[in-house]
Amino acid sequence: MYWSTSEPAIRMDQIANVMAVNRFSLIKRYLQFNNNLSVPNLNDRYWKIRPVLDILHKAFHDCASPSEHVSIDEMMIPFKGKSHLKQYIQSKPKKWGFKIWVQANSNGYVNCFEPYQASTVNRTKYGPIGDSDLNLCHALHGKNHKLFMDNLFTSLAVIRQLRSFDIWVIGTMRINRVLQIQSSLVPGKQLQRGSCIIATSKDNITVVRWMDKREVHMISSYAGAELIYEIVRYDKKEKN
Repeated sequence: MYWSTSEPAIRMDQIANVMAVNRFSLIKRYLQFNNNLSVPNLNDRYWKIRPVLDILHKAFHDCASPSEHVSIDEMMIPFKGKSHLKQYIQSKPKKWGFKIWVQANSNGYVNCFEPYQASTVNRTKYGPIGDSDLNLCHALHGKNHKLFMDNLFTSLAVIRQLRSFDIWVIGTMRINRVLQIQSSLVPGKQLQRGSCIIATSKDNITVVRWMDKREVHMISSYAGAELIYEIVRYDKKEKN
Protein backbone atom coordinates (compact mmCIF):
# COMPACT_ATOMS: atom_id res chain seq x y z
CA MET A 1 0.00 0.00 0.00
CA TYR A 2 1.33 3.48 -0.90
CA TRP A 3 0.27 6.99 -0.04
CA SER A 4 -1.24 8.86 -3.01
CA THR A 5 0.53 12.22 -2.68
CA SER A 6 2.85 14.30 -4.78
CA GLU A 7 5.69 13.45 -2.40
CA PRO A 8 7.84 10.30 -2.93
CA ALA A 9 5.88 7.18 -2.04
CA ILE A 10 6.25 5.92 1.55
CA ARG A 11 5.36 2.33 2.34
CA MET A 12 3.39 1.46 5.48
CA ASP A 13 6.07 -0.99 6.66
CA GLN A 14 8.62 1.86 6.49
CA ILE A 15 6.41 3.94 8.79
CA ALA A 16 6.19 0.97 11.15
CA ASN A 17 9.98 0.69 11.15
CA VAL A 18 10.34 4.38 12.00
CA MET A 19 7.92 3.94 14.89
CA ALA A 20 9.89 0.89 16.05
CA VAL A 21 13.18 2.84 15.95
CA ASN A 22 11.67 5.69 17.96
CA ARG A 23 10.29 3.26 20.52
CA PHE A 24 13.65 1.48 20.75
CA SER A 25 15.42 4.81 21.31
CA LEU A 26 13.00 5.61 24.12
CA ILE A 27 13.52 2.22 25.74
CA LYS A 28 17.31 2.50 25.40
CA ARG A 29 17.23 5.91 27.07
CA TYR A 30 15.73 4.49 30.27
CA LEU A 31 17.23 1.00 30.16
CA GLN A 32 19.03 0.00 33.40
CA PHE A 33 20.86 -3.19 34.35
CA ASN A 34 21.62 -2.36 37.97
CA ASN A 35 20.07 -0.41 40.83
CA ASN A 36 21.40 3.17 40.79
CA LEU A 37 20.42 3.62 44.44
CA SER A 38 22.84 0.96 45.68
CA VAL A 39 26.35 0.78 44.23
CA PRO A 40 27.65 -2.77 44.87
CA ASN A 41 31.35 -2.00 44.37
CA LEU A 42 32.87 1.47 44.32
CA ASN A 43 36.04 0.12 42.64
CA ASP A 44 34.09 -1.30 39.69
CA ARG A 45 33.70 1.39 37.04
CA TYR A 46 31.49 -0.96 35.01
CA TRP A 47 29.08 -1.73 37.85
CA LYS A 48 26.08 -0.39 35.92
CA ILE A 49 26.41 -3.17 33.31
CA ARG A 50 28.17 -5.76 35.48
CA PRO A 51 25.21 -8.22 35.38
CA VAL A 52 25.41 -8.24 31.56
CA LEU A 53 29.21 -8.62 31.60
CA ASP A 54 28.90 -11.55 34.02
CA ILE A 55 26.43 -13.30 31.71
CA LEU A 56 28.71 -12.74 28.72
CA HIS A 57 31.76 -13.92 30.66
CA LYS A 58 30.02 -17.16 31.62
CA ALA A 59 28.77 -17.71 28.05
CA PHE A 60 32.28 -17.23 26.63
CA HIS A 61 33.72 -19.73 29.10
CA ASP A 62 30.98 -22.28 28.49
CA CYS A 63 31.75 -22.24 24.77
CA ALA A 64 35.53 -21.91 25.08
CA SER A 65 37.90 -24.67 24.03
CA PRO A 66 41.39 -23.16 24.52
CA SER A 67 44.01 -24.36 22.07
CA GLU A 68 47.59 -25.10 23.10
CA HIS A 69 48.67 -21.65 21.94
CA VAL A 70 46.74 -18.68 23.33
CA SER A 71 47.49 -14.98 23.52
CA ILE A 72 46.64 -11.93 25.60
CA ASP A 73 46.21 -8.54 24.00
CA GLU A 74 44.02 -5.46 24.05
CA MET A 75 41.11 -4.73 21.74
CA MET A 76 38.74 -1.82 21.22
CA ILE A 77 34.95 -1.78 21.21
CA PRO A 78 34.30 1.23 18.92
CA PHE A 79 32.37 4.04 20.60
CA LYS A 80 32.35 7.82 20.06
CA GLY A 81 29.53 8.80 22.39
CA LYS A 82 29.80 10.40 25.82
CA SER A 83 31.37 8.19 28.47
CA HIS A 84 34.09 8.66 31.09
CA LEU A 85 35.21 5.10 30.28
CA LYS A 86 35.98 5.91 26.64
CA GLN A 87 39.64 5.57 25.59
CA TYR A 88 41.69 6.94 22.71
CA ILE A 89 44.49 4.78 21.26
CA GLN A 90 46.13 6.34 18.23
CA SER A 91 47.68 3.10 16.93
CA LYS A 92 44.36 1.23 16.71
CA PRO A 93 42.22 1.04 13.53
CA LYS A 94 39.25 2.09 15.70
CA LYS A 95 40.84 4.81 17.83
CA TRP A 96 37.89 5.69 20.09
CA GLY A 97 36.06 3.21 22.24
CA PHE A 98 36.17 0.94 25.28
CA LYS A 99 39.45 -0.90 25.87
CA ILE A 100 39.16 -4.59 26.71
CA TRP A 101 41.84 -7.07 27.79
CA VAL A 102 41.32 -10.32 25.89
CA GLN A 103 42.66 -13.86 26.10
CA ALA A 104 42.05 -15.60 22.77
CA ASN A 105 42.87 -18.75 20.79
CA SER A 106 45.12 -18.78 17.74
CA ASN A 107 41.94 -18.97 15.62
CA GLY A 108 40.69 -15.69 17.11
CA TYR A 109 38.00 -17.03 19.48
CA VAL A 110 37.86 -15.04 22.72
CA ASN A 111 38.09 -17.37 25.72
CA CYS A 112 38.03 -14.69 28.39
CA PHE A 113 37.82 -10.90 28.57
CA GLU A 114 38.06 -8.11 31.12
CA PRO A 115 37.20 -4.41 30.67
CA TYR A 116 40.03 -1.98 31.29
CA GLN A 117 39.45 0.04 34.47
CA ALA A 118 42.68 2.05 34.85
CA SER A 119 43.87 2.50 38.43
CA THR A 120 40.55 2.11 40.25
CA VAL A 121 41.07 -1.60 40.93
CA ASN A 122 43.07 -2.53 44.04
CA ARG A 123 46.62 -3.36 43.01
CA THR A 124 48.78 -6.30 44.09
CA LYS A 125 52.53 -6.78 43.66
CA TYR A 126 51.92 -7.63 39.97
CA GLY A 127 50.41 -4.24 39.14
CA PRO A 128 47.07 -3.62 37.37
CA ILE A 129 48.15 -5.19 34.07
CA GLY A 130 49.82 -8.15 35.76
CA ASP A 131 46.64 -8.77 37.76
CA SER A 132 44.68 -8.72 34.50
CA ASP A 133 47.08 -11.30 33.00
CA LEU A 134 46.48 -13.65 35.91
CA ASN A 135 42.72 -13.10 35.91
CA LEU A 136 42.46 -13.82 32.18
CA CYS A 137 44.30 -17.13 32.63
CA HIS A 138 42.25 -18.45 35.55
CA ALA A 139 40.77 -21.28 33.43
CA LEU A 140 44.14 -22.42 31.98
CA HIS A 141 45.82 -23.71 35.13
CA GLY A 142 47.60 -27.05 34.97
CA LYS A 143 47.13 -27.62 31.22
CA ASN A 144 50.54 -26.61 29.80
CA HIS A 145 49.25 -23.85 27.55
CA LYS A 146 51.72 -21.65 25.66
CA LEU A 147 50.87 -18.00 26.17
CA PHE A 148 51.99 -15.22 23.79
CA MET A 149 52.09 -11.60 24.99
CA ASP A 150 53.60 -8.30 23.87
CA ASN A 151 55.80 -6.06 26.01
CA LEU A 152 52.85 -4.33 27.65
CA PHE A 153 51.98 -7.51 29.56
CA THR A 154 55.30 -9.28 30.18
CA SER A 155 57.15 -8.99 33.49
CA LEU A 156 59.30 -11.38 35.48
CA ALA A 157 56.91 -11.63 38.41
CA VAL A 158 53.93 -12.46 36.17
CA ILE A 159 55.90 -14.99 34.09
CA ARG A 160 57.07 -16.82 37.20
CA GLN A 161 53.59 -16.85 38.69
CA LEU A 162 52.07 -18.17 35.45
CA ARG A 163 54.73 -20.87 35.31
CA SER A 164 53.64 -22.06 38.77
CA PHE A 165 50.23 -22.68 37.14
CA ASP A 166 51.86 -24.65 34.26
CA ILE A 167 51.25 -21.78 31.83
CA TRP A 168 54.34 -21.10 29.72
CA VAL A 169 55.03 -17.64 28.34
CA ILE A 170 56.87 -16.18 25.37
CA GLY A 171 56.73 -12.58 24.26
CA THR A 172 58.48 -9.30 23.64
CA MET A 173 59.61 -7.35 26.67
CA ARG A 174 60.80 -3.96 27.91
CA ILE A 175 64.36 -4.39 29.07
CA ASN A 176 63.96 -1.85 31.90
CA ARG A 177 61.69 -4.38 33.62
CA VAL A 178 64.59 -6.83 33.93
CA LEU A 179 67.48 -4.54 34.85
CA GLN A 180 69.49 -7.30 36.52
CA ILE A 181 69.90 -9.06 33.13
CA GLN A 182 71.67 -6.10 31.51
CA SER A 183 75.11 -7.18 32.73
CA SER A 184 74.67 -10.55 30.98
CA LEU A 185 73.84 -9.08 27.56
CA VAL A 186 76.26 -7.43 25.14
CA PRO A 187 75.23 -3.75 24.68
CA GLY A 188 73.31 -3.12 21.48
CA LYS A 189 75.89 -0.55 20.30
CA GLN A 190 78.45 -3.35 20.04
CA LEU A 191 76.20 -5.63 17.99
CA GLN A 192 75.92 -5.79 14.24
CA ARG A 193 72.54 -6.05 12.63
CA GLY A 194 71.30 -9.62 12.80
CA SER A 195 73.27 -10.50 15.95
CA CYS A 196 71.55 -12.45 18.72
CA ILE A 197 72.58 -12.62 22.39
CA ILE A 198 70.99 -15.00 24.90
CA ALA A 199 70.99 -14.96 28.72
CA THR A 200 69.27 -17.48 30.98
CA SER A 201 68.53 -17.13 34.69
CA LYS A 202 69.10 -19.90 37.24
CA ASP A 203 65.38 -20.70 37.18
CA ASN A 204 65.36 -21.01 33.36
CA ILE A 205 63.91 -17.67 32.31
CA THR A 206 65.49 -16.87 28.94
CA VAL A 207 66.01 -13.35 27.58
CA VAL A 208 67.06 -12.76 23.97
CA ARG A 209 68.44 -9.54 22.52
CA TRP A 210 68.25 -9.43 18.74
CA MET A 211 69.70 -6.50 16.84
CA ASP A 212 67.62 -5.27 13.91
CA LYS A 213 67.37 -1.54 13.15
CA ARG A 214 67.20 -1.31 16.94
CA GLU A 215 67.27 -3.73 19.85
CA VAL A 216 64.42 -6.25 20.10
CA HIS A 217 64.03 -8.17 23.35
CA MET A 218 62.17 -11.42 23.93
CA ILE A 219 61.54 -13.33 27.15
CA SER A 220 60.28 -16.87 27.72
CA SER A 221 59.80 -19.40 30.49
CA TYR A 222 60.07 -22.38 28.12
CA ALA A 223 61.84 -21.42 24.87
CA GLY A 224 65.38 -20.43 24.01
CA ALA A 225 66.79 -19.02 20.77
CA GLU A 226 68.46 -20.87 17.98
CA LEU A 227 69.60 -19.54 14.62
CA ILE A 228 67.66 -21.65 12.13
CA TYR A 229 67.71 -19.58 8.94
CA GLU A 230 68.67 -16.18 7.62
CA ILE A 231 66.14 -13.53 6.66
CA VAL A 232 66.40 -10.73 4.10
CA ARG A 233 66.18 -7.21 5.53
CA TYR A 234 66.42 -3.83 3.79
CA ASP A 235 69.57 -1.86 4.56
CA LYS A 236 68.89 1.87 4.42
CA LYS A 237 72.57 2.76 4.44
CA GLU A 238 73.45 0.40 1.56
CA LYS A 239 70.08 1.02 -0.13
CA ASN A 240 69.56 -2.65 -0.96
